[in-house]
Amino acid sequence: MSVSVFMTGFPGFIASRLIKKLHENYAEFEFLCLVQPKFYELAVSSRKEIEQEIPGLTGRISLLKGDITETSCGLSGADLDTVLNKVEDVWHLAAIYDLTIAREPAYRVNVVGTRTILDLISRMKAFRRHFYISTAYVAGLRTGTIYEEELDAGQKFKNHYEETKFLAEIEVKRTARQYPTTIFRPGITVGDSVTGLTQKFDGPYYPLRTIDKLPTWFAMVQVGSGKETINLVPVDFLVAAMAFLAVKGNSEGKVYHLTDPYPLTQKEILNLFIKKLNKKFVLIPLPEFIVNGVMKIPFIAGILGLPAETIKYFDHPQKFDCSNTLADLAGSGIQVPRFNTYSDNLIAFYHQKKAEFAKKQAMF
Repeated sequence: MSVSVFMTGFPGFIASRLIKKLHENYAEFEFLCLVQPKFYELAVSSRKEIEQEIPGLTGRISLLKGDITETSCGLSGADLDTVLNKVEDVWHLAAIYDLTIAREPAYRVNVVGTRTILDLISRMKAFRRHFYISTAYVAGLRTGTIYEEELDAGQKFKNHYEETKFLAEIEVKRTARQYPTTIFRPGITVGDSVTGLTQKFDGPYYPLRTIDKLPTWFAMVQVGSGKETINLVPVDFLVAAMAFLAVKGNSEGKVYHLTDPYPLTQKEILNLFIKKLNKKFVLIPLPEFIVNGVMKIPFIAGILGLPAETIKYFDHPQKFDCSNTLADLAGSGIQVPRFNTYSDNLIAFYHQKKAEFAKKQAMF
């Protein structure tokens, strides 16, 4: 094969699914997936599953051991030569997605790692396009409507994850004129809207788990007014939209908010979970600072199972404009389904896997 796609973040939840969608765009391409050595066995297993599901990808996924925090991603010899001479498109997904992460590891992976990818791009002889996966939450603590063309408004951040993804996107935008780039900013990603499949029960799964394990008749904390929205998108929408927009003729240089244009409010989501789990809860509104104080009580935190770092996302007055996304997806049939139309599938998968998840948690 004479041309290749270079992808980081494999065998992660999104990257593994994205390859399945991208293979039609890149019918004759080889996928060169950068894999950290500690995930290599998992990557081999994931590749086998993908090839069994999509025979057309058999022999087209090559696994390169490396690390985005190392010079040239830790690549050398024939692997580095292949990347520098044959890669046309780069998909950079690798990042630390953790709201509790300390700044140093977050900066090293999200910012320094992105600089490493940009350095590789600068040396690629066949380079065509950089597709960078950011997050809508580079908006940090900004309030009101956030537009796709905006990035730096002097905002502060809820955590080091947001801050370092913001700094990484600054780096990407700095080189975007020199190296054609498309930036994707997903909302909070949940499981597949059809199968419910997900890799971890975080984000909105935290309150779902709390509601599930509390008695049928109980009181549930609502952070603030409950009227602010929480932007959730299923992973199948995310990968379908990225694959389609990647080959859209006018997507070069654009930023896309891959977000729900009609998100539910915190109160609507909580009431939906309460109803689906056949609970009879009373929602008690409490200001954020009180909820944070309560969460510092080990007994309460243990019962709720809700990381304190998530609280700031429940009642933040922030909306994401997605005009570029809606305009360029028009006519494709790809759109974000309403959360209440697929929540049953997420809950069913949660019930199927919650015992396994609890067992894993008990090990740490």
